[in-house]
Amino acid sequence: IGVIGIMEISGARGGIASVGLLMAAAAYAFTYGQYELRRVRTQALIGIGLSAVLLMMAFMDATARGTVREASTNYTPIYEKWTALSRVIVQTYPDVPFGWGFGDKFPITHVQVPQLMLNMDSVAGTVLTRYRGDPKSVAYLRYDVTNIAHHLRPNADVLVVGVGGGRDILSALAFGQRSVLGVEMNGTIVETLTKHLAGFTGNLASYPNVRLVNDEARSYVARQNSAFDIIQVSLIDTWAATAAGAFVFSENTLYTEEAWDTFLKKLTPTGVLSFSRWYFENNPGEIYRLTALAANALQKQGIGDINRHILAVRSILVPSNKTTIFADGIGTVLVSRTPFTDADIATLARVSEQLGFEVIMSPDHAKDQVLNTIVSGQANAAYFKSLPIDVTPPTDDSPFFFNMLRFRDVMDPAHWELGPNSFNMKAVALLGSVFAVVITLTALCILIPWFAARHPAPAARKALYIGFFAAIGLGFLMVEIAQLQRLMIFLGHPLYGLSVVLFSLLLGAGLGSLFTDQMARRVSMKTTVFAFAGIILVLILAGIFTDPVIQAFRAASTLARIAIAVSLVFPLGMVMGMAWPLGMKVASASVPDLVPWFWGINGAMSVFASVSAVLVSLAFGISATFWVGATCYLAAAVIYFRMLRHVGTGSFPAVSMPG
Repeated sequence: IGVIGIMEISGARGGIASVGLLMAAAAYAFTYGQYELRRVRTQALIGIGLSAVLLMMAFMDATARGTVREASTNYTPIYEKWTALSRVIVQTYPDVPFGWGFGDKFPITHVQVPQLMLNMDSVAGTVLTRYRGDPKSVAYLRYDVTNIAHHLRPNADVLVVGVGGGRDILSALAFGQRSVLGVEMNGTIVETLTKHLAGFTGNLASYPNVRLVNDEARSYVARQNSAFDIIQVSLIDTWAATAAGAFVFSENTLYTEEAWDTFLKKLTPTGVLSFSRWYFENNPGEIYRLTALAANALQKQGIGDINRHILAVRSILVPSNKTTIFADGIGTVLVSRTPFTDADIATLARVSEQLGFEVIMSPDHAKDQVLNTIVSGQANAAYFKSLPIDVTPPTDDSPFFFNMLRFRDVMDPAHWELGPNSFNMKAVALLGSVFAVVITLTALCILIPWFAARHPAPAARKALYIGFFAAIGLGFLMVEIAQLQRLMIFLGHPLYGLSVVLFSLLLGAGLGSLFTDQMARRVSMKTTVFAFAGIILVLILAGIFTDPVIQAFRAASTLARIAIAVSLVFPLGMVMGMAWPLGMKVASASVPDLVPWFWGINGAMSVFASVSAVLVSLAFGISATFWVGATCYLAAAVIYFRMLRHVGTGSFPAVSMPG
């Protein structure tokens, strides 16, 4: 739980040094008072000293990097800060106006704009623009396809999700909109705009019609009583997470049916929801999926004929005779709860012609048959299944918007090459490869040596113990990762998901182990029936009620959602922590020589589960991962009662939960 404060104060280097300090201190505590371990104690003291020095150096370095510096050349870093959420670095940037999707009629050579580039984790970029209060100085933003909604809804109240460098805020000002509210999850970005570089950006929050909020967008929007004429989400999620190789626990929670239902409900009757994503000429999967999301969200609100409720336009950045390793352009999908009028459609066509955009979807026109089928309402499960990639609308149970590779195609290289976004596909294939590697290593390092070892215990008895400790190792991690995925969506913040959920689960597991050790000094049928019945009951209740509780408290404040997450996870940790000491007591009495193997088997299955849980979630949904874990505990309970036949009801030594 301390990772939040440590990373905020001293950055990643300080986080690593802090871990080293804790480990060295633990080693010293373990050897305290034991003369025969004096050499280890000396090594631990040296480790404490080195870690303390490294932590101090990291703190001094973080302080220096958190100071704005003068820049002399292009792309020179002028400000850097590590936090538990991300690494933020601000660099100089050329004065050529930055735009996500300028049309081909934009006079880019006639405009010079002082800018800085803000990068998060070296991949996700956003531009800071110098602003002095004159909307005319940023009038070039009117030429960007991401801002097409402003042409349709003038004099609007605007909500910007994901402020970034403030570009969408400036866009609303350039169009003279009535008000603009910006919601940004990353507090360091808000701090950069309003404090460290406020002089450069014009301190946008100081203008009377501008308000910036540091919060998670979904829950914040759900809490609002007011409605908006435009809700704008412009390329908020990036490939920074998927570039790590599909090992993220969940993707951006703005791209699910439940999120879009919330956004649509917060629009005025004629309000417009605007989402912009990359457009790939040969395979515009992201635009297909946005359109499918829009169609489903509208249908769930009781709108039958959705054809006049969705518009889409694109800006091609790369000419057709050129090749690129990145996107060909940007597409923007516009959605409204009320039908777009003929005037809206005419305005979209006129503006697109003037600025060099292309309308790819309107009531009387669709660029291709896929878009036409989706907006016609005829895109059922069978139709989506017939497409080469998976563009079915993501849900909170399966929020993987950028994973368009079907499970059956994971190991088929023919499905990896799908245009410039192929690395999203290859990332999932890499996950499948890691899964195979983990299975192989487990067999080589655990299973083969186990069966090769000569031990007098009957093979059937050894198989029982293998099954029990493998089941609780696999089950614990399956349940843990499923709850992490669910509650990251609920909390809306990967940092809160990891720190709050892991802290609560592991603390609960440790206390459950301690409680069981004290309670079950004598292993008896009555004790174990009570313990395992409690484990299964709590798992079933958690599986049934987690989603309804999450939905009921979606609009709660961050602190309230953290408290609810703890209440959902802590009891699970308590009961799951009971299984390990009960199993170890029986194993220590029946086959004491094999106890070290059980630690190894349990640990190996935990590693195996960390990969397989993500694959199960990708293929079948997060809830499926949870129920696989619960089934593992049910299997462990059945095995355990068979294990009891090999021992009596004597007293056994205390055994704690594995760390």
